[in-house]
Amino acid sequence: MEKILVIEDEALIARELKGRLNKMGWDVVGVAYGAEGVELARQTKPDLLLSDIHLKEGLSGIDLALEIQRENDPPVIFLTAYSDEDTVNKAKQASPFGYIIKPVETRELQINIEMALYKFRIEKELKETQQLLETALTFIGSALIFVGESGVVTDINEGAVTLFGSDGVGETWNSVLHLESPSSISSSVEEALVRQQVNRLAPFVINRPQRHMLLVDGIIGPLDKGGVLILRELAEIDDAVEVLPSAQEILTTLGPEALTPSESALCQMLLSVEGSTSPKLMN
Repeated sequence: MEKILVIEDEALIARELKGRLNKMGWDVVGVAYGAEGVELARQTKPDLLLSDIHLKEGLSGIDLALEIQRENDPPVIFLTAYSDEDTVNKAKQASPFGYIIKPVETRELQINIEMALYKFRIEKELKETQQLLETALTFIGSALIFVGESGVVTDINEGAVTLFGSDGVGETWNSVLHLESPSSISSSVEEALVRQQVNRLAPFVINRPQRHMLLVDGIIGPLDKGGVLILRELAEIDDAVEVLPSAQEILTTLGPEALTPSESALCQMLLSVEGSTSPKLMN
């Protein structure tokens, strides 16, 4: 349940407003009549601030809202009897998500609160996503490959075209990177696309036709109906690199019967047999 802090200097109005908010299902964490609202916000960390604009003793609800936003940054809805141009322009400083003229109707209040919380949540998610991508571009690399849910490339930036030698739109991302499928990073990319999560891509080698191979790393991040690979070049590889087969590939190729004690030992282990005081050497 979202928490709401009310700043209203008229005690009767504040009490009546709190009652209406409680009936709507909101948690009113406090009612302040003036400057104490700043400390109350610091203690309760509200999800939304409802504030009158003109308070007693010359206090401004706009100034209080700005001070609260500097620490907690909740969305603000102003409740006021004033709609003159000067008041409205000053209220814009707090970027309010609502501006309700008194007397306040219950339905109007409810709609403004719901819309404010929704819009604030969406804006916060967009900011977090933007910060994630900006951080990734700064620390990972400038080669971007956009892929759809099926792994087909939908767009690619100039940095990636220069790095990999092809725009690749309409091809699979494996083809653009000249990787054999399945590759060592396939599972990370596929998991990120399915679960809509960010995965780090460990360093891997890219074969480029008639050019030196590249060692790259990066991340795969989610986008709407797909994702984006953000890659950076670590080094060019001048010498041919032989990729060794995995243990599973060796077993598949040779068969388990080929790896018998009569063969040359790949490794040796000391095993302690239960009940025996001396270990036995196994090839």
